[in-house]
Amino acid sequence: MKKIAILGCGQLGSIVADAVASGLLPDYALCAAMSRKLPDAEALCAKAGGVACATLKEVLAQKPDYVIETAAVQVAKESCLPAPIFSRLSKMVTS
Repeated sequence: MKKIAILGCGQLGSIVADAVASGLLPDYALCAAMSRKLPDAEALCAKAGGVACATLKEVLAQKPDYVIETAAVQVAKESCLPAPIFSRLSKMVTS
């Protein structure tokens, strides 16, 4: 059984979680979900299993085999990149 984590618990993350919960992905189990809004991650984990996380560090502590990013690009950048790198990237994109 491979462990997956979901970053982003909106509509796309819910589709993946529903697929896991309904048995459409029999070789995979949800080990973690992360959202900017912790209650969203908690709701997703309540139906598909796993641990609701507030940070990427918490997600990676669950040792997922795969991390599925279903968040908006801006959210993924803010949540997953260290602040100094994000700041430099933002300046490069906006200049």
